[in-house]
Amino acid sequence: MTSSGPWWATPLIALVGTVGGVVLTLLVSGRRDARSRFGDRKRVIYADFLGACDELRQLRIWPADQPTAPVIGRIRAQSMHTVLVAHRAVTEALSAAVEAAARLAAVVDEIRSTSTPGYGGAVDERRRPRYTEATAAFDAALNEFVRVARTDIDVRTAYAPPFPANR
Repeated sequence: MTSSGPWWATPLIALVGTVGGVVLTLLVSGRRDARSRFGDRKRVIYADFLGACDELRQLRIWPADQPTAPVIGRIRAQSMHTVLVAHRAVTEALSAAVEAAARLAAVVDEIRSTSTPGYGGAVDERRRPRYTEATAAFDAALNEFVRVARTDIDVRTAYAPPFPANR
């Protein structure tokens, strides 16, 4: 039996293949772990932003005992954390949500300063359409943020938009 190459070629090829396979497995596994860890951070940051936004959603016009400025301040502060980890689509949806929050807060402040509460804290009917429009725009902006944030953190399950357009 004769060989057509040096005796050490076959073990060397086997060794290189084994080491290459181990290195490739470690690289892919490490990248997946890093993406998962960063995804977990994003989940927390995105949820904190949505929590701050929900404070504004829960805020009622009457009684006027809770000012809007601190709530908007929390929304903006949370958005700064989000901007640091989000890609462009999430950042654009985030900006739209923050703008919609500011518009809603401005409408609430305007209603509080130009009208009085109706029976049971009802909003003056003349001002109700602006409030309804602002809340619908805010909910739509939040739903868009949730949609792109879910894509960003690789959540692929179906869902219903969490913020109803009609309250």
